[in-house]
Amino acid sequence: MNQQRLVLWNPYASQAEANMELKADIQQTPDTRIHELSEQDDLNDFLGKQSHHPLLVIAGGDGTIHKVLNQVGASNENFDFAVLPLGTGNDLANATFGKISPWDCWQAIAENRLISRTLDVGKVKVDQQELYFFNSIGGGISAEFSKNVTKGEKKTLGSLTYLKGSLEVITNPKRFHVNYRLDDGEWNAREIANFFASSSSICGGGLEVAPGAKNNDGMLHFITYRAMNSIDRVILMTDYLAGRYEENEAVKSEVCNRLELNSEETLKVSIDGEIKSGCHFQIELFPQALEIQIPDLSE
Repeated sequence: MNQQRLVLWNPYASQAEANMELKADIQQTPDTRIHELSEQDDLNDFLGKQSHHPLLVIAGGDGTIHKVLNQVGASNENFDFAVLPLGTGNDLANATFGKISPWDCWQAIAENRLISRTLDVGKVKVDQQELYFFNSIGGGISAEFSKNVTKGEKKTLGSLTYLKGSLEVITNPKRFHVNYRLDDGEWNAREIANFFASSSSICGGGLEVAPGAKNNDGMLHFITYRAMNSIDRVILMTDYLAGRYEENEAVKSEVCNRLELNSEETLKVSIDGEIKSGCHFQIELFPQALEIQIPDLSE
């Protein structure tokens, strides 16, 4: 018996409207059903009523993946997971199996040309709320920019939305006073413009924040940008474009398994695109805690 597929389609994903032909093709695929996601969805209740435990294909971007897996549970053994990238950045998909079109990705899924991959999963406690993340957390200027990005901008600008955000991170003079410690180490004080805590090398639609990192290497990559004057910000932008990003003295890159960070003022963070605010953050990485099915591109 072929495995059933249940496609969780986010109609608000930035590439969803442009892929209506793909959606129609999916609806005609044997052993496949589509469920359109909505803000009112209780996925635990909906999936609990399924008579078979299908392959859950999350059709959307990083925010959709974040929402679904936080509701269903990344370690839920009743389901296998796959991703159909329809978002603006698609960082998790790009970091895991590279940039391929939604059509090519669906063809691999429909033909069962899939291989299993296990990925690291992060958990963050923002003040008293806990969430899982599957790619990265950005705090400071980048999160403030993300909060103001509209769905219309994402659809119109696509990945250029994140280029605009990258420039905002580099050029905005705002600064935040934070104290942090890695694992059980000593506390460090730092005045920053921005930070990233990432299980991957990229975030924000392809911004390479931790060159060489893998989303199954078992390490949480913590990158901070210290507060800079206008000249330093131009130098950082030049170094990034020239591939000298990690050598810039404004950038500090560290690795750990656990991170605690306290801010003197309320700090906005973007957790896989979901915006939260707080002063106290506890972040932990769980190595290879999520198993997903990805396209087999070896042929």
